[in-house]
Amino acid sequence: MPDVALAQRLLNLLGSIPAERLPLGAAGTIRSLEDAVERNLERPLVVCLAGPTGTGKSRLFNAAVGRDVRAVGIRRPTTTDVGLAGREVAELPDVEVAEAPFDHIALIDLPPLEHDQDRTERIVALSDLCFVVTSAARYADAATATAIAIAERLGVPATIVVNRVPPGVPPDRLRQALIQRHGRRDVVLLPEDLAGRISGEPSGIAELLHLAVENADRIRRYRHDAAIDAAAIEAGRIADELDVEAASARQAIESIDRELARRSVPEALRPIIAGARWSEAMTQVDAAVRHEAAAVLAGLDVEPQADGDDGVVALGAWRQAVDDAAVGAMRLPVLRWFGERGVRHHLWRLAVDVDRPMPRTVRWWLGSRADAIRGAAADEFDAVFGGMLAGRIEPIRDDLERTATLPTDRIRSVADEILAEAYPTALFRLTPDIAALQAAAEAGIPFEGDR
Repeated sequence: MPDVALAQRLLNLLGSIPAERLPLGAAGTIRSLEDAVERNLERPLVVCLAGPTGTGKSRLFNAAVGRDVRAVGIRRPTTTDVGLAGREVAELPDVEVAEAPFDHIALIDLPPLEHDQDRTERIVALSDLCFVVTSAARYADAATATAIAIAERLGVPATIVVNRVPPGVPPDRLRQALIQRHGRRDVVLLPEDLAGRISGEPSGIAELLHLAVENADRIRRYRHDAAIDAAAIEAGRIADELDVEAASARQAIESIDRELARRSVPEALRPIIAGARWSEAMTQVDAAVRHEAAAVLAGLDVEPQADGDDGVVALGAWRQAVDDAAVGAMRLPVLRWFGERGVRHHLWRLAVDVDRPMPRTVRWWLGSRADAIRGAAADEFDAVFGGMLAGRIEPIRDDLERTATLPTDRIRSVADEILAEAYPTALFRLTPDIAALQAAAEAGIPFEGDR
């Protein structure tokens, strides 16, 4: 089982992208990844016992379960079927599950490697951890080496369990012989009676399984799931395609910003707007905004947003401000009553059409502040027009911004991390055994532990 936390991160990143942004086939990849994550979260830690005939695999299995559920033998292969205890394994629906005093583990007892190597390979492949069970008498034979090689080839962490070690066998010398014969491996020695203890080692299979549970996350981190691997590969392709979309979106944003910066009220429309009644003038402004918005978005396969109500509100507020400025600027209170309507009527038209001459009466009523008020009102009208234009463009720009900032780098990084998580099983260690490190050094093997 792979690092499910990484797979979940990849799933969250892909899920953060709107469906309409995803390229063809991405939805299927996400569904497959969801199924794989859910399956692996529910899956127990699968530990198998593999190895040659007569090494005591079934005896260890019975010891772990706490009762005799498997026939045992010494010289000939007594076990010809698969034993399963603890939790169910979906890939083994026809195998009866024996109750066991351990949680979160599915323990599998395999037939001897010599009896059915094909079945051994199939079950090792679906396991998270393989205990290659051998003995002091058979540790160096070809069957033990084959079992280790199968686990390594399938990418399954392997721990060598030397079962039934007779009293008086020097553990350090046995370890050194195992390392010289099989390379850099995790080695556990179990005494003949399973009740004794060699310094720093588990006293038996139950403690060994307990160690496996404690290290479950680390063990599973280095196991791969074909569906998650395939999804990670597809995620890299999805990120590449999204990068193309992001580059196009960035170019579109630059074009929009450039066009917005130079767009203003079309000069030809100013006298038309200024000469119309107020309701007609607002219609002309709205038409001008739509025209300019279409020009800004020319070449993009999008339509500007309709936002006429906000434009009416903005124009109404602008005209009221111009009216208030005109009334407030009149030199004498008595003039406000006589000239209010006429001056207000002229001033907003003068603010729209900057080339329109200012009547003498308006200049007289407003006095020295006439030009300043007109200029301020004209600037504010241009700002309102620009705001209306931006209001139609901004939703499209925001949408492009989201496309331009999709988390493609993070998607690619997590996908690469998933695919790079294959762990060299020759370096895998379940137990922090100093003696094994020393023996490796004495044997001239540059052993590297991961703890």
